[in-house]
Amino acid sequence: MRSAVSSVWAAFLVLFPAVCQGQTLPLSEDTSVIAFQSRRDGAREIYTIAPDGSGLTRLTRHASHDAYPFWSVDGQSLVFTSERVGWWKVWKMNADGTAITQLTESRSWDSYPQYAPDQQHIVFASARDGNSEIYLMDPNGENERNLTNHSADDNLPTFSANGKQILFSSDRSGDTELYFMDPTGANLQPLGVEGAWAAWSPDGTRIAYVSDKDGDNELFVYHLTEKTKTQLTENTFDDKWPSWSPDGRHLVFASERDDNWDLYLLSLATGQETRLTTHPAMDITPHWGPTVNP
Repeated sequence: MRSAVSSVWAAFLVLFPAVCQGQTLPLSEDTSVIAFQSRRDGAREIYTIAPDGSGLTRLTRHASHDAYPFWSVDGQSLVFTSERVGWWKVWKMNADGTAITQLTESRSWDSYPQYAPDQQHIVFASARDGNSEIYLMDPNGENERNLTNHSADDNLPTFSANGKQILFSSDRSGDTELYFMDPTGANLQPLGVEGAWAAWSPDGTRIAYVSDKDGDNELFVYHLTEKTKTQLTENTFDDKWPSWSPDGRHLVFASERDDNWDLYLLSLATGQETRLTTHPAMDITPHWGPTVNP
């Protein structure tokens, strides 16, 4: 198994020389932070941590669950999902956890929110029409509209780096596959990849995603120009929720190895994995925020 992974990484280095060469900011000096959800204090709450594992900070404090945080491009706010009104709804807050505001009010679940790169829209999934669909709304929660309007389950949306496309997972073919469309819902096309929990790279050339084709969830990357995919992790445990570093040189993800969900960093230059959290509670759904100028 490990020899196969080594050959995979050799191929990856050939495919992505721009990612694997040159200097990058040491993680200990990176001013970005990673938001994630954890049950270390009981209910699911949202925390942040530095890429080197330091500076753990709790942002939310509520008896109900808070989950699935996602940073704005300017690093000033996050959108997230909360059950604090009885249903999963989309909320937002400042980067320091203040000014928590409810954005959606449907009588069903609303979840997996993400900002558009220009921060003028928020995309999310909702089951308000009976099945999961992809919706778009203004950053204040107004002007909600259904983009997919299909009988299948459409879920887990994410914007491209330039904001011109939305990628999402759907079972409309019978398998869970990735599709992309315009932010208006037009020009919907299959990516040709089975998987979910996709994340678009900052330079727009790659998509990290999760597939369970071998029986457990593993991380893959799809190169849009080459139309090729590379497996990044290979073990008997679940690896999920990849998120890119601002420079595109690392992924943070959650893994259930050691029989506990923790956060890990993956270097795309070397394939080295580094465990970021070691708490016995569940740490999952990380999102790597932007680098903030000091």
